Amino acid sequence: MPAKFTNNASAPLAASINTTSASITVTTSYGAFFPSLGAGEYFYATLTNSSNAIEIVKVTARSGDTLTAVRGQEGTTALSWAAADKIELRITAADLANFSQLDAANAFTGNNTFSGTSTFSGAVALPAAPTFGGGVLGVLYGGTGASTAAAAATALAAAFGNLLFPIGAIYTATVATNPGTLLGFGTWVAFGAGRMLISQNATYTAGSTGGSATTTLSIANLPAHTHPNTLSDPTHVHAYNDSGFYAGGAGPGDAVVQGQANNRNTTAASTGITITNGSTGSGTAATTISPYIAVYMWQRTA
Repeated sequence: MPAKFTNNASAPLAASINTTSASITVTTSYGAFFPSLGAGEYFYATLTNSSNAIEIVKVTARSGDTLTAVRGQEGTTALSWAAADKIELRITAADLANFSQLDAANAFTGNNTFSGTSTFSGAVALPAAPTFGGGVLGVLYGGTGASTAAAAATALAAAFGNLLFPIGAIYTATVATNPGTLLGFGTWVAFGAGRMLISQNATYTAGSTGGSATTTLSIANLPAHTHPNTLSDPTHVHAYNDSGFYAGGAGPGDAVVQGQANNRNTTAASTGITITNGSTGSGTAATTISPYIAVYMWQRTA
């Protein structure tokens, strides 16, 4: 925790102290001149008298006019002090050593906040569990407490993953491993088994389902239509005389006419050919699947 300071803090001792006293009481109301201290905070103070004797102490707590101190700091020796001797908040070498300096190797402990643009040259050594409020370093180190490469990688993957795969996103793969295991983040559930995807519109709302991989076809599935059942063939004729047919024989449904004179050729026009329709459809399932490749699909739910 940081050292605390106030300006021009000085007070006479209310009572004498010996070399082992950890409690120093100053004249009533003078204690308010010195910093208020929280847990872990401190300030350095100097005991002195008219003979110019010096002892530096580290004050770790203050309650009103009573200071709790660690005696004999920074190479000084704990001494006995009389009432009316003074204790003053002075800048000491230990205070100055706590400040960073240009062109020096500086060690930062605790939580340090850097605002604006900070430029660091050379190697920057970070403690085992640094704390970052955000930005790139915050992502790499998981915000707070992420001190290993694995934790940093997991945090970074999650940060980018939330951009690439927000909740509701669909993930596809040709391996069966759940994306939560592969990506290291999110809750994923199997999605769309046996179905292909179609972009939503006014007809197909997002999340709706329908259709079938195969369809049973019957007459009801076909558009209304007709088949002709008579075929006219006016050029189909047979020749006939008294001696019989010149060629061929009368086909089924053909009409022939007896000739009027011997050896006189007579022709008879065909009366038509009858066409009989076969079956119009089997009524069995027909495959209607477009070319495809099967994949595993998951949807992110959390």
